[in-house]
Amino acid sequence: MRAAVAIVLAFIYIPLIVIAIYAFNSSNLLEWPPPSLTLHWFPEAIKDAGARDAFVTSLKV
Repeated sequence: MRAAVAIVLAFIYIPLIVIAIYAFNSSNLLEWPPPSLTLHWFPEAIKDAGARDAFVTSLKV
């Protein structure tokens, strides 16, 4: 039972961790490991109206 729970949790959390790492990736391409880390993409996401709307919708849910 514990092994099944561990597999399910890994299935859920590993993709979230990878996405969080890629959020700080300095490259335009998906490279592993990321060449360096940056906050460049966060202002770009804030400028995008679609991303802002999606974020607000996520907060409402």
